[in-house]
Amino acid sequence: FRTKAAREWRGRVEASGRTVLTGDQIEQISEMARAVAEHPSASKLLLEGQSELSLFWDDPKTGIACKGRIDFLSDGCQVDLKTTRHRTVRDFVRDAARLRYHVKLAWYSDAAALVTGFYRPVYVVAVVSDLPHDVMVYLVEERALAAGRVVYRRWLENLQACRESGDWPGVSDSVMDLRFPEWIYPEESKTLTIGGLPLAV
Repeated sequence: FRTKAAREWRGRVEASGRTVLTGDQIEQISEMARAVAEHPSASKLLLEGQSELSLFWDDPKTGIACKGRIDFLSDGCQVDLKTTRHRTVRDFVRDAARLRYHVKLAWYSDAAALVTGFYRPVYVVAVVSDLPHDVMVYLVEERALAAGRVVYRRWLENLQACRESGDWPGVSDSVMDLRFPEWIYPEESKTLTIGGLPLAV
C-alpha cells in the first residue's frame, strides 16, 4: 500500500466492513489453520458442525434481546478458537481469566442450550500465533462457566435496571484519588515550601 491509489482502495474496502490482509498475514493464517487441522484432538472436535454460527434469543429472566456468534457448534460440543502468544497452560489461563473468557463462554454456552434445547461441553482450541504454531485443546470446567454465568447475569440485570430507571451511572459520582504507581516517584524526595505550604519534590 505504498501508492495513493492502493491506500484509497484499501480505505474503500475497509469502509465496506471487510478486512484487507497482506500476503504475510494470509500465509500465517494458512499455516495456523493447517496446524489446527493436523492436531488429532482439535481436528476431531471440528470435524462436523457449523462455524461462525449467529444466535439470537430473548433472555428468559429480563426479556432483553440478545445475540452472539459461536465459533463452532456441533451436536456434541461447542468450540471457541483463540490465538495466543503463550505455550504454557499457566500463562494461557492467566490471560483467559484477565480477558474474562469464562464469561463469554458461559454466555455462548447458555445461548446454544436455549436455542437448541440442550447443553454441550465447551472446548477452547488455542493456536500459537508465532512459529511453530503449537495447538492446545482445553475442556472448560463447569465451575468456570458457572462463575461466568454469575457475571453476565449481573450485567443483564444492571442493563435492565438502567433501562427501566433511565439512570445510566458512570464510574463514580464522587471525587477519586488518582494514585500513580510507585515507580514514577524518585527514590529520594525533597521538600519545597511554596506560599508557606511544604510540597514534596
